[in-house]
Amino acid sequence: SLNFKQMGLYLSPAVFCYLMAGVVRRPTHAAAARSFATLGLATTLTFAACWAAFLPGGVSGVLAVLSRVFPTSRGLYEDKVASVWCTIALLPPLKLKAQLAAPALVRLTAGC
Repeated sequence: SLNFKQMGLYLSPAVFCYLMAGVVRRPTHAAAARSFATLGLATTLTFAACWAAFLPGGVSGVLAVLSRVFPTSRGLYEDKVASVWCTIALLPPLKLKAQLAAPALVRLTAGC
């Protein structure tokens, strides 16, 4: 889901913890290391398969995909476009979209 839309980032910590729980529950350290390596390889190959079609376009192809996944150039059009917005949406009086400009919201989301 990380390659789908920014909302996948909202769920990724929970999925990561679920998958890592399976790794740490292995009976031996060797089995845990094998499971961790398998999980890492599967993740890497999945990302490679998803991005392979865009890599021949070079940097511009990758940036085109990223601009579609994270549509910050046209402004943040709703409060729930990333995990930070889903968290902040729990506090109705705090509507940052009305208080900050789009570039400041992007920096806030990126943690900068």
